[in-house]
Amino acid sequence: ILELGELIKTKQITSEELTHIFLQRLKRYNHVLEAVVSYTEELAYKQAKDAEELLARGVYLGTSFLNYSDILSE
Repeated sequence: ILELGELIKTKQITSEELTHIFLQRLKRYNHVLEAVVSYTEELAYKQAKDAEELLARGVYLGTSFLNYSDILSE
């Protein structure tokens, strides 16, 4: 996760792109993991967008915007 945060900080990937990747992987492997009851994609993308806006203003959140309990709700 620290390495992913560095990619965001150096703008090699956006928070929104990373959120998309995580959600796609969850959807792909949930049939095996059986860890997700429902996805809160809209909230996840909003938090990622907010993180990008903060980064543009010089506030770096790392990967803290990836609040798994918000991406996934039980």
